[in-house]
Amino acid sequence: MIKIYNRLSGELIKEIDLETLRCANLSGADLRDADLRDADLRCANLSGANLSGANLRDADLRCANLIGADLSGADLRDADLRCANLSGADLRCALIVIYGLAWTVYITKNHITIGCQSHILGKWENFSDNDISQMHREAVEFWRENKEMIINLCKRLTNGI
Repeated sequence: MIKIYNRLSGELIKEIDLETLRCANLSGADLRDADLRDADLRCANLSGANLSGANLRDADLRCANLIGADLSGADLRDADLRCANLSGADLRCALIVIYGLAWTVYITKNHITIGCQSHILGKWENFSDNDISQMHREAVEFWRENKEMIINLCKRLTNGI
């Protein structure tokens, strides 16, 4: 059972079972240090939520609205962030791991690892299609489909914005 409080007033907003969080409206919720490990948060509205220090390991955050959410210090290992909107989210001190793609993607400050390829952000931004195709014969299609998301996540994490 999770108790959700209004960040400003301290008022209890809602008590929720972890299994009923899919598509939940948790906008502005104070979930600091919450244990949301393995939670199904698909399509949940977490815009402006305080998730600092939260355990989101293995959480399903596909298509979640995380606009302006505070994810500083959150454990996002093995979390599924496909299609999640992280615009304006605070990702300081975070490690982002993206599973479910052709290769696992690990993103830390100014660094991206995709499968066995590990490079700084600037290199990934400047790789040509030829460079990418030399990594793996199917890598160009993967990179074209996912480059923008991966680069943007790394930039947000690196710049703390």
